[in-house]
Amino acid sequence: MAAHRCRGLRRTLTLSVCFVLVVGLQPRPAAADRDLYAEAVNALRLEQGKPSLQPLPDPLETENVLYQARLARQILLGGTCDHDASRWSAFQTTMARQGLQPLGEVIACPGWAGTWQPGALAKKWFESDVHRRVLMERAAATHISCNRFLEGTLEVVLCTTWRRPCALPRPIPALPMTLTLYGGARSRASMPRWYLEERGMPYAWVQLDMAAGEHRGEAFRAINPFAKVPALVHDDPSLPGGRLQLFESGAILLYLAELSGQENQSAADRAQAAQWVLFANATLATALFVPSSREREFSPLMTVLDQRLADGRPLVGDAWGVADCAVEAYLAYLPVFFPDLDLSAWPAVVRRIADVQSRPAYRRVMG
Repeated sequence: MAAHRCRGLRRTLTLSVCFVLVVGLQPRPAAADRDLYAEAVNALRLEQGKPSLQPLPDPLETENVLYQARLARQILLGGTCDHDASRWSAFQTTMARQGLQPLGEVIACPGWAGTWQPGALAKKWFESDVHRRVLMERAAATHISCNRFLEGTLEVVLCTTWRRPCALPRPIPALPMTLTLYGGARSRASMPRWYLEERGMPYAWVQLDMAAGEHRGEAFRAINPFAKVPALVHDDPSLPGGRLQLFESGAILLYLAELSGQENQSAADRAQAAQWVLFANATLATALFVPSSREREFSPLMTVLDQRLADGRPLVGDAWGVADCAVEAYLAYLPVFFPDLDLSAWPAVVRRIADVQSRPAYRRVMG
């Protein structure tokens, strides 16, 4: 696809208006005008023995360009090139049943018009471990779309890679209303409840009166004899005895991930997801909420975590999942339980918290 130019526009004019004009003129350029950025990426892939990535079919290209135009507007007007994890996750979800699915994204930060020449930019991307993984090392990638957006004297370039349907997550199973989640206000029950909301899985929510000691009553002890929340009850005739009762938020999260059918299916991915859930409920929780550990462990742990989150990608695989739910839920507790805590030393953590707080499912749970 040829580079998109919107000349003579004031900086306050939205790129969405500009882009409607471009798409209307030529949604699929002739071969001579094919996207030079994608060609530059493919040239480097071929040097490494990797197959070329194909252009997107017209309907998907239109959807992709609209997504990129909105993101480009946000980047150019904001003057930053931060990956918007929430917007990317929503785009993946929207496109998941369209025949191909967005797999990865790379962004060239705003520069003066003419800064990002295709060959030089592709080489710069390939010198970065993060960008190289997106453009070179993800074996599932089959298609690519790159576009340049220019407003006034500034430009930004975005490339997305896509994968075939065989790599798509399984459909959400039609679960009957058999899941019942027990918890209390501002408790760890918010993690599995948030996951249920994100996945659109039907469930019943029972909020116990913790101050009145309802969790210590005989009825709830029949579900969790340790009298702790959360607890999950799954009534299903196919289960042994027709019912499964679970306690511990990590165990509940991993069980819900299996039920959802939307998590990564390889043994390695499942192990990595379990690793992050255990990390969240043990290492991270201790560093946050145990005073003696917080003084000693909080800062170094947050530094490492900030580095891991800097690229804005999911912790496991290519889409938001159970690992992200566990870790992000604890991070989002920070402004709730420690409103005066200065997190400015960890900008990636701050961005991830903001992404979490903007997710509709999270807002439904947390109010």
